Amino acid sequence: MATYAALLRGINVAGEARVRMPDLRRIFEDLGNRDVQTYLQSGNVVFSAPPDTGDAPEIAAGLRREMISDLDVDVPILLRTGAELTAIVAAKPSEKREP
Repeated sequence: MATYAALLRGINVAGEARVRMPDLRRIFEDLGNRDVQTYLQSGNVVFSAPPDTGDAPEIAAGLRREMISDLDVDVPILLRTGAELTAIVAAKPSEKREP
């Protein structure tokens, strides 16, 4: 099983795209994912996807379809593995910005 962090843009921001975390966890679990954990009301989810689920774009597309169908919420979903997140942090992108 691959472990991913799902970053959902615009969830629960300024009263828009309201999603309860139990509903979000249920959607992830209904699609066969395991060890689903949400972080506060952020729309960030860590989960393990079964090997037969497909690659990250396919998983994100399935999650997005289910959220539209079940919750009437359409937001971009970005999936990253732990190794990808570690590489992003190591690259220190915030230090490369111009003031």
